[in-house]
Amino acid sequence: LIMGPTPEMDDVDALTVWPYELPDINRPWITQAESIAAHGASGNFAVAIDLTATGTGFSGATPEGRQFAAGNRQTLRVTFNEDLAPIPTGAITVTAVNAGGVWVVPDANITLTNYGTHAEVDIDVNPVLADQDRYDVALSNSGPTAITDVAGNPLAGDNDFQFAQLVGNTVIFPPFTRYSVDAIDVSSTQAQFGLAATPANFQFDVVRFPPFTAGWITALDVSTVQSKFGNTVP
Repeated sequence: LIMGPTPEMDDVDALTVWPYELPDINRPWITQAESIAAHGASGNFAVAIDLTATGTGFSGATPEGRQFAAGNRQTLRVTFNEDLAPIPTGAITVTAVNAGGVWVVPDANITLTNYGTHAEVDIDVNPVLADQDRYDVALSNSGPTAITDVAGNPLAGDNDFQFAQLVGNTVIFPPFTRYSVDAIDVSSTQAQFGLAATPANFQFDVVRFPPFTAGWITALDVSTVQSKFGNTVP
């Protein structure tokens, strides 16, 4: 190997064997997942999804208690540690854990944004997912559908996560019950009546699609939670 004159060590890039750049062999990974919804003039708010939690109970998959419809759909945002290549067709699937059935997310429902330091993949959840179920979101890391970085390295580590849909499950932190719409959910929503949605209380703005008011906790939000009383996720 003839490399030419040797530069001073202070001039050597840590990722370079002078004058040849080493290939990028680091695989991308998922750093964050969120369920996002619009709340009118109050803005968009996100439920952070625990990437490692599965099943039900306090340590189970993160529940989403807001109601979605064609006029105000859910966005699942998955963040990665580096820029990605274009997402292959068929790379993302959403499986209903209890009801069964797999939704292969169409290309038109996927938006990739690279920022130089990280990437975000937004999934437009259309059609709306059924209530009272858990969902497994899987991102391919092998074969022709593999999601890769711009150097072609496929996803590393755990490449799926779970969340639950349970409209009205507005209070989900211990010691209160997850996966069941109960009296605490109803009374807590009632206590927020008349307030604008903020980062601290947006989960109580349950119904936000036209023609109903988004961005405020209204009588419809309260009555919707009341109507879901007793609902659970198996």
